[in-house]
Amino acid sequence: MLTMFQRKPHHGLGPALLLVVTLGALPSAGAQAPESGSTHPMMDHDAGAAPAADTRTLVHFPEAFQHEELANMRDHLEALQQITRYLADGDFQAASDTASARLTRSGMTAHGRHQAALHMPKPMLAMGQAMHRAAGHFATVAQDAAVTGDMSSALHALAALQARCIACHSAYRMR
Repeated sequence: MLTMFQRKPHHGLGPALLLVVTLGALPSAGAQAPESGSTHPMMDHDAGAAPAADTRTLVHFPEAFQHEELANMRDHLEALQQITRYLADGDFQAASDTASARLTRSGMTAHGRHQAALHMPKPMLAMGQAMHRAAGHFATVAQDAAVTGDMSSALHALAALQARCIACHSAYRMR
């Protein structure tokens, strides 16, 4: 049985693509990671020690909107996973279409999935809007890559999109 690192590369990609996509999920070079190497405030602790205090801003949503927002975020993660799979398969158009339909503001508004934004603090809302713009940028770059085959630009745009997600999740939390 082959592992994902032993598979024959598809379209000349393979482990290098996995590494680039994985690294793209990490914070940008300007972000400050905790000393232990963790990129998440709740995971910065030694085995057996109490976890570090969560310093993210707690956002209180009305219960119905909290459930809606959590469902939206899970859908965002699924969309990012699908986009990564499409890029691995060299299907730039499907990656672009997925980003447009599920991660841009217009795509979410078309599906009536924008009401929770009405309850966000303004800085959090601004971070969300920046993520939606980054998704639109990725969609454009991926669509261009469908013609040019420029995987590098598509991966850089995907990494920038993921960095927007990480920035917000590092700054805010919900209950």
